This record gives sequence, C-alpha cells and structure tokens, in this order.
Amino acid sequence: MIIAVGLLSPLVFGDSKTFTWSPPVGREDGTFLLDQEIKEYELHCNSGLEVIINNDGFTNTWVSADTDFPPGFYTCWMHAVDIDDQHSPDSDPADFSVFMEFEVVPTPSTQSKGSGCT
Repeated sequence: MIIAVGLLSPLVFGDSKTFTWSPPVGREDGTFLLDQEIKEYELHCNSGLEVIINNDGFTNTWVSADTDFPPGFYTCWMHAVDIDDQHSPDSDPADFSVFMEFEVVPTPSTQSKGSGCT
C-alpha cells in the first residue's frame, strides 16, 4: 500500500499543488514490490481527474497544473503499477478543499483613520 498521499502547497485556485507519497512495498496479491519494479503511479480524484505519473527511478512527487483543481472539495488516492502491470493496493484517500483567493481592497470604512490624539 502507498503509505500516504499528501499535499505540500497552499490550496488556492490558480496555484499548482504538490502531491507527495511514500512508495508501496507490496502488490495487491501480497507479493513484495521493489522501488525499481514500479513503472508508474496512477493518481485518481473524485473530480474525474486521472494522472499517470511515470516512475523515472524513485519518483515520489507530482506537481499539478495551476488549473487541475477548480474550487471545490476533493478526495484523491493513488496506487503503483509495476513493470508487469500489477497494482499495489490503493492508498488511503487524501481529502482537501481548493478555495478562490480574494483580494482585499481597502474601503473608507476599513482604512485606518488615526487616533485623533495629539
């Protein structure tokens, strides 16, 4: 099983998201899985997003495009695929929300007005 799927970056729409994980040590059938036998990782999200991440040796990070996750609530999970197309068990799901970032514009009621003390 992949130990964990985590996010390292702020969850604001328009920013990329960094996913990290620990490689699995076994396949679904219970046999041992070495890092060098992992061909790719498959990331799945409840939004329908599916990403194939090639394992170029010891990959454990993926950075999303800035538009992959519009504002909303997401559940994502992943598994490894080995060189014989066998899968590891799915990871535990990672839940997160993506928010719109709003710029705060000062208005006359929020601008500081001095204390009036001399």
